[in-house]
Amino acid sequence: MLAGLSASGAHGTLVQIVDPAEEAFPYSGRVEFVEPERGDTITAGRAEKWVGDYVARVALHRDEIRGETNKLDWLFSTHTTSRSAAELLLFLHSGMMTSKSSRGTTVVKVGRSA
Repeated sequence: MLAGLSASGAHGTLVQIVDPAEEAFPYSGRVEFVEPERGDTITAGRAEKWVGDYVARVALHRDEIRGETNKLDWLFSTHTTSRSAAELLLFLHSGMMTSKSSRGTTVVKVGRSA
């Protein structure tokens, strides 16, 4: 989807918004996870044994997203819902005046032509 937008000349910023529990997987004991849209369930008999695999999979997913956005010259950030939305808004605002060069460095545009 991003490749199609990029091919049409669009440039953008992708933000991954996560809950703190999605980052840390703070569960232990027997836990039933319910998929909110379809209602499917997965039961973990000892959820604390899932932490390592879960955290590694989240990191891999984020790296894949970052790789795709870098390839397309888009900006990427994550935002945790426990943090102020103002931080995200400042990042997005600065991204409106920022472009990434073909060498992967970030260039900040300032002044009236920004």
